Amino acid sequence: MTKSFNWSVVGHTKILDFLQTNILNQTFAQSYLFVGPKKVGKTSVAKKFSQFLICDNYSEYLKNGKVKKPFACGECSACQMFKKGIYADYYLVERERNDKGLLKKNISIKQIRDLQSSLSKRSFQNSYKIVIIPEAEAMSLEASNSLLKFLEEPTAKTIIILISQNTNIILPTIVSRCQILNFSPVPRENIFDYLVDQGANRSLALELSAISQGRITVALKYFNHLDLYLEHKQKIQEVFKLFTSSNSEKFQMIDTLLGKSGVDSAKKVLDIFISILRDVELLKYYNDKYISNIFLREEMQALKDLDFNFNQKLQSAEKSKLYLEQNINPKLVFENLFI
Repeated sequence: MTKSFNWSVVGHTKILDFLQTNILNQTFAQSYLFVGPKKVGKTSVAKKFSQFLICDNYSEYLKNGKVKKPFACGECSACQMFKKGIYADYYLVERERNDKGLLKKNISIKQIRDLQSSLSKRSFQNSYKIVIIPEAEAMSLEASNSLLKFLEEPTAKTIIILISQNTNIILPTIVSRCQILNFSPVPRENIFDYLVDQGANRSLALELSAISQGRITVALKYFNHLDLYLEHKQKIQEVFKLFTSSNSEKFQMIDTLLGKSGVDSAKKVLDIFISILRDVELLKYYNDKYISNIFLREEMQALKDLDFNFNQKLQSAEKSKLYLEQNINPKLVFENLFI
């Protein structure tokens, strides 16, 4: 029976098995909450789950109870429309962009109200109506409350999938009405094996499976766009120099690293700094097979012998992430951390 499901997803076997049972037995939750770290495959699973439900082959299964062809076939009219993003009963609710092309801070109450209006109408395709909200935590309080009212009085054959990193940043009354599925980072060996199967040489597969830190989406992005991976490695090497540079050099390096970028770019630089700190801690006290930046192993081996409290600096770096969330000037945050 599992041959009917081609998830094209790495890892998360128990979750996929659970969802397959839901699909075959039609034992759906009215709303799901996919929880876990960024880029581990939550949205990919949600989209594939959605495509299974709208595929013409699944409609045939519901009529006669027999699986004749795989779901999400990619060939039927429903799957073709889904691929093109024009399937009328599928809704992807994301943050909109402002006049400058930048993402707005929140999903607005207007977006949720427009969604509710669409869901209240008859199905265009005579199928399930499926909603995916990839950044559920980005809903404004008003939008969250509006969605809650809908969850309390759901329409028939409607499935809502909320996606977030943490249940604590979602309205508790929404969480209580969802089937929660917890996603974990994909094991490094699974990512490595998958990349090798896709044609990566073992050396590249080893680097990508390590640097992605269980985030299969990141590994695939770098595998398919090696130029981006080389840029990322260069950025890591630039951040690494902060550990061995003088204070006067650090001022100039911080200006270069941050440039005119916004908070999101500053967070990425900080994430790199934190990954290096953690790697040095692993090299110092544990096992080097768990480090992320394996191409810098020798340089970090030398770094671990410096008179430097890496654990204390790691705690300070985590606090700096909170400061950035509070819109404190990134340059001030970095100077306070590094100098």
